[in-house]
Amino acid sequence: MERQTPSILTPVDIGDLGSKETQLYRAQLPETAHALTLFRALPDGRGRQYTATTFPANPRRGCERFIRRALSHVGRWPMNEPYAVLDVLNAEGDVIADFPISDAASFRWVKQRLSLRVETTDGEVVT
Repeated sequence: MERQTPSILTPVDIGDLGSKETQLYRAQLPETAHALTLFRALPDGRGRQYTATTFPANPRRGCERFIRRALSHVGRWPMNEPYAVLDVLNAEGDVIADFPISDAASFRWVKQRLSLRVETTDGEVVT
């Protein structure tokens, strides 16, 4: 399942630390960030969308804080194929950027912290 949204992760040049795999990343969150949600492509090719969550007091700041926290807890970069994607939504619910999640344990960490539930699987509403 091909997705065409920009990743919010950009490599930070920290010089040669002796390993190509050692790379730091910084999240550059769009100013219009309002909510976060998860998307996962299932092994059978279907897609699964999760509910969205926002931070009522200051949506952009809440998204930024969560992603900053997630950078230290989830994933290994660079990665070939992410296990799932944390989508950044604007106030209208459009995906404006994404954050790759590398593995199942990281996915569960994000899902639990944001209290997300399955919303749809390939367009069918899950009740």
